[in-house]
Amino acid sequence: MDAKRLSILVVEDDEDTLKLMTRLLEREGYDVRPATSFEEAEARAAGCGLLVSDIGLGELGGLELMRELKSRHGIKGIAVTGHAEPYDRQDARDAGFDGFIAKPISLPRLLEMIEELIGTGDDVGMTNGRMGGLS
Repeated sequence: MDAKRLSILVVEDDEDTLKLMTRLLEREGYDVRPATSFEEAEARAAGCGLLVSDIGLGELGGLELMRELKSRHGIKGIAVTGHAEPYDRQDARDAGFDGFIAKPISLPRLLEMIEELIGTGDDVGMTNGRMGGLS
């Protein structure tokens, strides 16, 4: 799949982080649809091939969002969180996420995961993204 054709739904409740992630992914040629909440993400999900979502989004969080969007749209997903315990990874996997990055995010690792997901269709694994500057 061509990067310029892939629409990525990026969900993050911190607006500064969302703007930065959006700008960086757009610079890489992706069509980015930013959202700050579960409801906003649901409304923007149609046609997206990938979800990159913070897990902690308030009452209805990223895990619930992944379950909903996977069920409805068959979307793949990368979980982003400040919590990187083994059970957090397992919860993300159980919800349907294909990858996991702990904050602060390493942009090179995020891009690598995106490429792995759109290139192979396989699980990209659960990893710590401890390098980089997004938090």
